[in-house]
Amino acid sequence: MRYSNEQRQAALDCLTANEGDFRRTSAETGITERTLRKWVWEAQAKEDELMEIRKRLEALQQHIQIHQASDPREQLRDVVLVNLIQNALPLSKSMGADIETATLAQKAAALNHILGMIFRLLELLPFREQVIRVEFINPNDGTTHKTPYWARKHSGEPDAV
Repeated sequence: MRYSNEQRQAALDCLTANEGDFRRTSAETGITERTLRKWVWEAQAKEDELMEIRKRLEALQQHIQIHQASDPREQLRDVVLVNLIQNALPLSKSMGADIETATLAQKAAALNHILGMIFRLLELLPFREQVIRVEFINPNDGTTHKTPYWARKHSGEPDAV
């Protein structure tokens, strides 16, 4: 049997009121325990997905704040990303248990749009790795080496870089 979103939500509300007693809720609503358990599992799976999205957004935001870009284009990208994330996080938190309502569909579409913009922006201006090269300068003759003097003596490495 197909149930409407209103029937589903009413049954889940009844289950909550019955403190998770599936047998009692099934008797009161006429919906099988199996169906009720499936709905609870689906709602939990959706909440878990949203939680994972929130964790990833928060991690990205933290990464941006820690690794401040020097290139003006990357700085602009980071400002836009942080603003998008700051919009996406509360939107994803507001979705919660209202997963089947029309208002939620609009919120989900908005969140999807924001996430799409974040991903497109990351593709356009990816985070660049920085390579740091360490050189050792001999104070006696000014020559540049890959390793310090005391390591060079025993490693068999050529003297100059």
